[in-house]
Amino acid sequence: MIGISTITADTAGDMILMESSESILEDFEARVSVSATLDGGGIISHYGFSESDNRLEIKADLNTAEIEKLKAIFKTYTYLNISTSKGIFKGAISRLFPNDGLVEMTILIEEKYA
Repeated sequence: MIGISTITADTAGDMILMESSESILEDFEARVSVSATLDGGGIISHYGFSESDNRLEIKADLNTAEIEKLKAIFKTYTYLNISTSKGIFKGAISRLFPNDGLVEMTILIEEKYA
């Protein structure tokens, strides 16, 4: 179960989704790069990890009214509160793809509240 709500007060700005088993609630990517060296080798630079390196890939079956509500939230608000089994986050929906009742969306995380 995933809760989405606007950060500012809005009586129409919250919803709960039942994500499918195909959803990805943790997708970590560290700040790592590889640079070639003159001797033909390479050096790895690791600059750590932040919660903002996490991305959620959500898939859920929604009815028409729920899809319209989610589209309105997506078009109106930049930042959202996102609640999952992995924590409570501040984030933004970067991609929303409604397709015949199945909705796919990507949520980028800025910070973890809890």
